[in-house]
Amino acid sequence: MMARATREHQQSGISNLYERCDNAGDATDPLLRMHWHLAEAATVPERWGVLLGDVFTNFRAALDHAMWAAVLRHSGPPDRAEDVQFPIALEPRKMKNPRQKLRSLVAPAVWEMIETVQPMLLDDPQRHELETLRWGSNIDKHRFLHVAARAYVDVGPVIVRPDVAELEVVDEWRAPGQVQVGDVVAGLTLRRSSEGQGVDLCATLAHTFVLQVGDAPPAWVPLADAMEAVNEYVLSVIFAFADLLGEDLPDPDSLELGMEHAAVAPEFEGHPLRGGAAPTDPPL
Repeated sequence: MMARATREHQQSGISNLYERCDNAGDATDPLLRMHWHLAEAATVPERWGVLLGDVFTNFRAALDHAMWAAVLRHSGPPDRAEDVQFPIALEPRKMKNPRQKLRSLVAPAVWEMIETVQPMLLDDPQRHELETLRWGSNIDKHRFLHVAARAYVDVGPVIVRPDVAELEVVDEWRAPGQVQVGDVVAGLTLRRSSEGQGVDLCATLAHTFVLQVGDAPPAWVPLADAMEAVNEYVLSVIFAFADLLGEDLPDPDSLELGMEHAAVAPEFEGHPLRGGAAPTDPPL
C-alpha cells in the first residue's frame, strides 16, 4: 500500500513551482546574481504516516516471530514470553541484557547469526538497515507518526546560453538536505559581459521525498531507498533463520507480488521525484 500511495502521488500531475530572483536591473554590479526558491510544492499526504507505521511494525514483527520460532525449537516455551524479541543494538552496552536473557534460549549458531547482523558492528551504526527499522518502529509506537519530508535533488547544472566559455561562471550551488516552501534551492553567479550580452537560462529543479531514520544526530534518506533496504535486509535475516532451523527456505518469488497485483506491487514504486517550472525565467 505504501508503494501504491507513492506511485499514485507521483502520477497525480501535481508539480512544484519555482521562482527566480536576480539583480539583472542593477547594471552597476559587475556580477549577475540569481537564485531560485521553492514557491509552491505538492503536500505530503498525511496518510503516508499511517502506512509507514504499518510497514515498520510488520517488518519488526517478522523478526520477532522468527526469534520466537528459534526459542521454541531449542528450549521450548520460555518462562518469560515477553522477553522474547529479536534484539537490535546500536551500541555494545545495549546487547548486554539480550545476551543474559536470550542467548541460552536459542541454538548457539542462531545466536551467532544474531550477533553478526547488529548495527553496533558498523562504523556508522545509524546507517544500518536494522537500526532504521528499530528507530522507525519505536518512533511510530511511542512518539509520533512518520512524516516524509522533501529534499532537493541535483538533476543537473543550470544551462547558460551562450556557452559558458563566453560567460564566466563565478559560483553555482545547490541547497543540501530538506527544503520547505520559501527556501532557496539553487543559485548562480555570472560575470557580466562587457558587451551587454543577453543570457538565456534553463534550470532543472526537482525534489524527492525523504524519511527520517535517526535523531542522534538527525538523519534523512530517500524514502524509496529506506523501504527497499529494510525489506531486503529483513528478508535476508528471515532466510538465515530458516536455514539454521532446518526449515525449507521460502521461495523468493512467493514473497513478491506479481503483475496481477500491480496496484500494490512494491517493485513499481520507484523514487517519486517532483520537478517543476520556474515561470519567471525570461532571458536576462
